[in-house]
Amino acid sequence: MSKFCPDLYQNLFVQKVNAHQIQLGHCCVSQLSEPTDRIDFDHEFLQANRQSYLATGQLPAACAHCERAESIGLDSRRTHHIRADWQPVEFRLRNLDYNCDNICNLKCIMCSSYYSSAWIEDEIALGKPVTLRIKPTKHNDLIYTLPAGEIHNLYFNGGEPLMTRDHINVLQHIIRTGNPSQVAVNYSSNGTFGITAELEDLWSAFRHVNIGFSVDAQGPEYEYIRYPAQWHQVSDNLIAYRNCATDRFTHSLQVTIGLHNVLYFGELYNWAIQQGFSIAIQGDTVGANQLSLLNFPRQHRSLLIDYLGDLPDSTAKSSLLSISQHITGDENLGWVKYLDSLDRIRGTDWHQSLSRIYQLVQ
Repeated sequence: MSKFCPDLYQNLFVQKVNAHQIQLGHCCVSQLSEPTDRIDFDHEFLQANRQSYLATGQLPAACAHCERAESIGLDSRRTHHIRADWQPVEFRLRNLDYNCDNICNLKCIMCSSYYSSAWIEDEIALGKPVTLRIKPTKHNDLIYTLPAGEIHNLYFNGGEPLMTRDHINVLQHIIRTGNPSQVAVNYSSNGTFGITAELEDLWSAFRHVNIGFSVDAQGPEYEYIRYPAQWHQVSDNLIAYRNCATDRFTHSLQVTIGLHNVLYFGELYNWAIQQGFSIAIQGDTVGANQLSLLNFPRQHRSLLIDYLGDLPDSTAKSSLLSISQHITGDENLGWVKYLDSLDRIRGTDWHQSLSRIYQLVQ
């Protein structure tokens, strides 16, 4: 089958909606079911997508995110996880993606209140209709109904998962009812929280733990993008995690690329290599589509391609060059107004912090 994805067969995504309901998906980027009061790997929404795939050999509509990424040459979640020797197998839960509450301490410029509670006040200040507040999910305990004995891979995102007890509760559930020694744990974290004795103790029960740190630039560019984080504090945290690295605990950098930071990628890449971090492009911007790399000023596309061409060869470089070929003729400057609006309410200055892209629209 031309579009085989193992997540259709073995993965379950769980996101709490309120105190009594959750939504289900195949992974953290797939479309989700309507709210339901049960965690069920055989839920009708999931089964319908699987049957669609079996009938056509193509990804179902719920997998549009990966389809879009692959159409512009990005390494999607599907292509990132698939191996040449993987073939369709029985539908059986092996992997759990758990979306922790949307509690977060940062207001990253490509994000929104859907993923970060800190964004709520800024969306109100921007005059956006904000219907989502902090999710009333504190007492949702449906995760404890999930059979944990067959779980082999566990992934946490959020929000900022290390900011809440959500992930700890899930880890403890697996320790109590599952087989943690067979489970590999992965996190997506913004790196603002350091390792604790409690985490070290919990993680020691699991087969492997990896943290993918969401870092998109360094220095003042990082601080503008991941507002109001401080680069010196985050970089110190990353190095502390690196110093804890073992065969059972690893780390990497996950970079969300957009038109705002692509011209700073070289410095971040060099820093990562010097500090011993692998680096991966996680995809184009999602929360703020106006910052998509596809909206890079068309008349300067050759400048971008030349810049990328001078970078060291890597998978990331290849991905960025591929995306650059898809920059359209649409002169979409909505992102300029967007960044100006953020500056107005935050007291920041993208003209200075992101001067390389600002100079291109003068």
